Amino acid sequence: MTNTHLWKAKAVCVAACLVVGTAGCEGTDDSTAEGDAGIGGAGGAGGAGGSPSLCEPAVPGSWDGEGDAFTAPQAVVFAGDYLVVASTNAVWNAAAGVVEFGEGFLTIIDPKTGAFVNKFPTNLPNPQKLAVHGDRLFVVNTGTTAYDMTAGAVQVTGPGGIDFLPIADLGTATHPHGTAALSFDPARPLVGAPIDVAFVGERAYITSATSNAVFVFNAGNGMMEHGAEAPLWLGEPETVGLGSIVAHESTLYVTNFNSDTLWRIDGGDDSVSGCGVAVGQAADLEGASTPRIVGDDLYVMLSVAGSLERRGLADLEAAFAANCAAVPAAATIAPLGLYPSDLQPVGENLLVVNSGDNQVVEYDTAGRKVATYPLPEYANPWAVAVEGGGSRLAVTEQAGNGVTVFDTTCEATTWRLGNPTP
Repeated sequence: MTNTHLWKAKAVCVAACLVVGTAGCEGTDDSTAEGDAGIGGAGGAGGAGGSPSLCEPAVPGSWDGEGDAFTAPQAVVFAGDYLVVASTNAVWNAAAGVVEFGEGFLTIIDPKTGAFVNKFPTNLPNPQKLAVHGDRLFVVNTGTTAYDMTAGAVQVTGPGGIDFLPIADLGTATHPHGTAALSFDPARPLVGAPIDVAFVGERAYITSATSNAVFVFNAGNGMMEHGAEAPLWLGEPETVGLGSIVAHESTLYVTNFNSDTLWRIDGGDDSVSGCGVAVGQAADLEGASTPRIVGDDLYVMLSVAGSLERRGLADLEAAFAANCAAVPAAATIAPLGLYPSDLQPVGENLLVVNSGDNQVVEYDTAGRKVATYPLPEYANPWAVAVEGGGSRLAVTEQAGNGVTVFDTTCEATTWRLGNPTP
């Protein structure tokens, strides 16, 4: 097999893992990141450079809920006085060679102690994104999907949508209070599968895991303004894609994993740029995802290539005005670890979740490694959430069926909650 074929095979695996689970792309027991060499400034758990921890010893969380605490958890967010974890309940059926989706659910935890508070199902399957907006929690449910060997793409097999409920009710709720579902048309198998969300005012812009569509939900009046019937299209309609999104004031920036491009949406009138700005350095797919803004710069993670790229917002705006002229990366952080799956700012630094290496690494904007937060072997960490001023981090373990909270002041584990031992 040529290097090109290996690269594309890895890209297909990463893209499929992002949508239908991580079967076949699970984490390893290697706790050393590929990105260690050449980055510099390594700090280990227990304090930068291995200095003694100032934190109290880690304690296990306490679980007294019914059934398992988590099943294939992915999304995580701090919401008010709670930590919320979304379990996709996606389980690999080896005999059938498919991912089977059970009932998704949310687990509500006390972030200070790891004590169980509440657990309830989502209204639609496969919750993959959590977002706090105002006094409400929003849950993006991707719905059911499957990889179609003939089409060579992940396709929609059931409806997805967005759930919502007041943060104040998380401790006692039995289900989300409202849902806006996308219609599902089997004749249009690429249209649907919502996966990421960003807000401009009360309007939620929601990307697709299977196409270049962006849906728009008005959280103020509960109306789906651009649903599956007439979404915003990033280029040619009904093209394979996997979108991630971030908002900056009234402008939205959207990456397309499949085309390594960055698109612009005007949140004032929903106009979409007529072209996408190319990101990445190679002709082969590099997996553009998780755009994040720090100061006046936009960072894009290239999940397949294992790198981060930084571009100035002013340079990007000029490029969109000039028919998507090339914008060379102002800086690149590489290599990252194995299968990076999430990127989040913490202050002026950046957190990268390395799913295959079972760790979260913090970089400064010069690319120096500031801290490392290790997870258990085979944990397959998926997403990271940052509390308030950045004193706590919460990381989901997709394969380990757990969540770990770290104290960033001393880079040590505060507590870990996993499923009860049989």
